[in-house]
Amino acid sequence: MSVFTHSGYGYSKTICKNTTIWFLKKHLSEHEIGNLEVTHKGLKRDGSWGYCDPIQDGYRIELQSGMKRETYIRTLLHELIHVKQWVEGTLHFEGGNNMYFKDKIISGSDYHNQPHEIEAFELEGILYQDYLDDAYGVTPDEVSFFFPNRLRKGV
Repeated sequence: MSVFTHSGYGYSKTICKNTTIWFLKKHLSEHEIGNLEVTHKGLKRDGSWGYCDPIQDGYRIELQSGMKRETYIRTLLHELIHVKQWVEGTLHFEGGNNMYFKDKIISGSDYHNQPHEIEAFELEGILYQDYLDDAYGVTPDEVSFFFPNRLRKGV
């Protein structure tokens, strides 16, 4: 059984829930992921918008609090792509602390040159467009952010 929880401060619970459930249904419905925890907190001192790590009984995503809506959704999707990589086994640990992506060692590589990050950056924009279309029937250019709890077609 998969369990999704979210906590922290400075985020829209509705957007977190809707985006995560959309991703899980569309991209991981065939897999058992265990627990998925999405935590919102201050990560600026780490110089990051988000992290994704496997934990004993599933996966934990940590996101920077207070992001603008588009940045938040794209960052959450980016981290959910990493969950998919872990679940499907393309991203995995071997021999202690060595991390691999598609059987290529990536531990110690520069962040922007790591192939799992390159893949996630490439896919986040595509998934952002798919999400807006599926969930709201709009393209990124049509989204209005004037209403704090709604995405709606521009007038």
